[in-house]
Amino acid sequence: MTPGRVSAARRAPLSGPAAALSAALFAAGVCRAADGVWSGVVPLSADGGRTSSGEGRTSCVLEFLGALDLPDDAPEGLSGVAWLGADDPPPDGVRPSGVIRGGSGDASPVGAFAFAEDSGGRVHFAGLGFDAATGVPASCVFSTVRTVPGAVDLEGVAFDPASGSLWLSDECGPALFRLSLREGTDPAPERRADLLPPSLRRCRPNRSLEALGFDPVSRTLYTASETAVEGDPDGVSRLVALPLPPEGKSVPRSEGKSVPRVREWLVPLEPATGAALPMLPDPFTGLCGLAPLPDGRLLALERTFGYEFASGPDGEPVQSLCRFSISLLDPNGGTDPGGPLLDPNGGTDPGGPPVLEKRVLWRALAGNANYEGICLGPALPDGGRLVVLVSDGDVSRRRGLEMRWRKSLLFFRLCQSPSF
Repeated sequence: MTPGRVSAARRAPLSGPAAALSAALFAAGVCRAADGVWSGVVPLSADGGRTSSGEGRTSCVLEFLGALDLPDDAPEGLSGVAWLGADDPPPDGVRPSGVIRGGSGDASPVGAFAFAEDSGGRVHFAGLGFDAATGVPASCVFSTVRTVPGAVDLEGVAFDPASGSLWLSDECGPALFRLSLREGTDPAPERRADLLPPSLRRCRPNRSLEALGFDPVSRTLYTASETAVEGDPDGVSRLVALPLPPEGKSVPRSEGKSVPRVREWLVPLEPATGAALPMLPDPFTGLCGLAPLPDGRLLALERTFGYEFASGPDGEPVQSLCRFSISLLDPNGGTDPGGPLLDPNGGTDPGGPPVLEKRVLWRALAGNANYEGICLGPALPDGGRLVVLVSDGDVSRRRGLEMRWRKSLLFFRLCQSPSF
């Protein structure tokens, strides 16, 4: 398979009547593709995204490192990403390099990643090649594919280094799957919809478990509804923490009952912006990715569909079909138990979960890319940790129109002070 390549953002500057005409054509549904749409990242944060966060806690800074265009023959529909490495050496028998091959030999666990495909029950493995000087990925080669029988719409993927297993979230159901990568174990996946609390069984159709992340320190699996579940106010996501037992002990089945020790929160979502287009869903924001940090906090990725017309880095007008934001969540603090913030009309549920505070670290227009997966990667040689985003580069067909999303990876440096 052709390696991916790093490329500069591409744009077709528009101005005056041409810009107005282009916007009108999109709004009228005349354009059948993203011609003239910005294909890079346009930061919207006031300070370019270098936003510190966390008064009284270790601050976090996100620095944008660049984008990697995936080759045309790369898999479509990649909606989730997980790094198959670990801060500590993996246990004996867990060899990601045994199933992941790069362009020349086995990829080390540092460069091994798994991607969930939302257009079928498949997991794709790839090796990222890193620039020797900066440690930033400069190539991506896909290799092995694993099929997950019974899965329909895989969205999130997370790696448990202690067990050598992948956890996968299926938006259809919804359901969770556990897939062992440990050599000598049964490769058949285990379906675990019983781990989900009753609240996540109230997810709206096609708005459920986009996000999945695993904290290996606390052995906690995090997932969330993409948008509000039935019974919750609009404009929030329901985040849940599913504690897993120590490695070596099986995860007990709940037999339809509420899973013990599950914690739940409501996460306020970014407001939906932009205009409706025939080839896009009606404008909405959803929580689509989670990346646990070593200190117990989470990075949350939100994605908003909607046509926007804005200024690019050099002041030129650009078009975008999607925007995204990355926020910092702290499940162990920073909640508002009051509830009135959830509903502008004043309706609250005093018995509902607390509202989790969030601090936005980055906002950007994404042009014709649909970034909906995020994970924490290896340490970078000059400090900080790599953060990887993946774009769901499939073809959307709506109302007789066709839209091909860009296949792309984004890279950030996450720095904490003191560093980790």
